[in-house]
Amino acid sequence: MPQFDAGVSKIAKAVMQNPTGKAFDYDGVILMGTGLTEVSRVPFHLNANESKEISFPVVMPSVAGTYPVYIGVFSGGKSIALYKAAEDIVVVASLVFTLGTPIVTVVSCASAPAFRVADVVCDITNSNSVVVTRKVSLRWAYQSNPSQLFDRYWSTAQDVWRTLTLNPGQTFRLVSPGNLTDDWSNSPLYGTPQPYFYYYLRDDLGNSSPATLG
Repeated sequence: MPQFDAGVSKIAKAVMQNPTGKAFDYDGVILMGTGLTEVSRVPFHLNANESKEISFPVVMPSVAGTYPVYIGVFSGGKSIALYKAAEDIVVVASLVFTLGTPIVTVVSCASAPAFRVADVVCDITNSNSVVVTRKVSLRWAYQSNPSQLFDRYWSTAQDVWRTLTLNPGQTFRLVSPGNLTDDWSNSPLYGTPQPYFYYYLRDDLGNSSPATLG
């Protein structure tokens, strides 16, 4: 079943067909859950025997859970069709990442020309009304543009991914072990006096925190 973050905006698409010999105005409706809650309504027009793909803007429910999805079709204020989607969707609650300012030291040694050693403090908050379980990972990148981060993690980290279960409103403070290092001698910035290093968090759904320069 497809998974989506709670409250995220998406576009649902469905092909609508008018099988009659007359043109009609319609309303297409997306409904979710066993209570058939309306989450999107789009008016459209179809000529006789015309088919058209209709886009529905949808904001996912704010409560985590599994939701059946239905598409309703109305014309002239009357319901003329109700279809159930082949798959239910799963709405998952998101964690809020707050990345503390890293304390960074560069160490030179004979075996590896340049190591970066960092202590990073990360606050991870569950701002939802339900218990959330997520896998999170501390990542880093060496470049000046934090919007184009390499998906890299600490090469010597004992636990690249950590599974967290947080109650509503709970905050977990993740402190990196002091031996988190990575050889950056192959970096395109290697040899510069002050290379850019950015630190950020990522969860198992691909959500990332803002990057912090260290």
